[in-house]
Amino acid sequence: MDASLLKSKAAFMKAASTTSAVQIRPQPEYSTYDSEQVKKKKKKKSSHKTEDTGGKALDNLEVDYSSASNAIANSANFSTMAKIVDYMKKRRLSNITNDWGLSLNEILEEIQVFDLSKKSEQWLREALPKNPRLTVVDDSKFVFKPPYPIKGKTSLIKVPISKVHFFLREKL
Repeated sequence: MDASLLKSKAAFMKAASTTSAVQIRPQPEYSTYDSEQVKKKKKKKSSHKTEDTGGKALDNLEVDYSSASNAIANSANFSTMAKIVDYMKKRRLSNITNDWGLSLNEILEEIQVFDLSKKSEQWLREALPKNPRLTVVDDSKFVFKPPYPIKGKTSLIKVPISKVHFFLREKL
């Protein structure tokens, strides 16, 4: 290497070591956290809760677990409904099958959901007809309802261009 380059490199390294690359900001001497105020808020909240329960301690209250199990059942129901809608969409997009409707039992067999309770099945019978992504055909048979009814070139031309780009992106 050239001697002048080595000297300039050494000078640069010396200057770089003396100056800091990261600017160090001075730390504030005060804090926005006030532990006394937090303790006061906690005391107010806990005393407010005991007033709501009639002065009884919160540990002695009985917890109603039926509402928690109800929430779990609802999440399972909505999860099953989402699986059904996704399956019907894939079935529609596959173009292998014609658009004949499937009953709830046929759909559950095809997506292999066998451990569904009677209560959940009844909930699905009531909720699926209300689903905007499914259409009811021939007495409780369901078909996926596409966002745009495109069956050919002329119906594709009628859809606004921004909608076509969205549709084509979803198809790919």
